[in-house]
Amino acid sequence: MYAGLDITVYESADKRPPGHLSRQGPEALRWALYEVAQSAARSSSPDYAYYLAVKRRLNHKRACLSVARKVCRRAHHLLRSFGDDAFAPVKGSVLPSFDRPAMATA
Repeated sequence: MYAGLDITVYESADKRPPGHLSRQGPEALRWALYEVAQSAARSSSPDYAYYLAVKRRLNHKRACLSVARKVCRRAHHLLRSFGDDAFAPVKGSVLPSFDRPAMATA
């Protein structure tokens, strides 16, 4: 996963120590996904049931990482399903347009 939230695996002679995050991706993306996952610990979150199930097996921090990976996969699939329209400007949007002004030619 490009976000760097996947667990590295190193196995030797049938011994597998606990993995760590690969951190192969933008730090800001990992931070944002983890912050989103922190909100899954709230009972009003749609991912709360998944968070609780993982937290029972592991702990809060690892449950948040698992939710962060889930949110990242969900966002990836949504953007892929939108195709080229994912980044197209929305007509009638209330958000300001950030078009660059035309360059003056001399």
